[in-house]
Amino acid sequence: MTNYADVPQAHLLYSELERTQMAVSNLDGGGTLISFSVGAPPTPMGLQPIPPTGTGTVAQQVMITLDTPPSDQLMTDLRAWLVQRQTDLSNQLANLGVPDAPSSSTRKV
Repeated sequence: MTNYADVPQAHLLYSELERTQMAVSNLDGGGTLISFSVGAPPTPMGLQPIPPTGTGTVAQQVMITLDTPPSDQLMTDLRAWLVQRQTDLSNQLANLGVPDAPSSSTRKV
């Protein structure tokens, strides 16, 4: 029986799975990493973010744009991580009872 309380979570997981599959397809088609973001460190519950020592500014997410191509090893590792992420997302969807969620083994390349 469908638990409709799980629908928003399933939608988020499915959307993330589609984006992840698109990223793998882009890499398999010759695409490359052009930028990435690094999140701010977590802040303990109820506390204000504290600036890193000597900076005077609060840590925040930063976007880095690459001006040189990433190494072949980084691209191999990135693709492997994305494929594992596909599997994890598909498993989470299956655990929510989503039928026929696309998996890394059925994706088109």
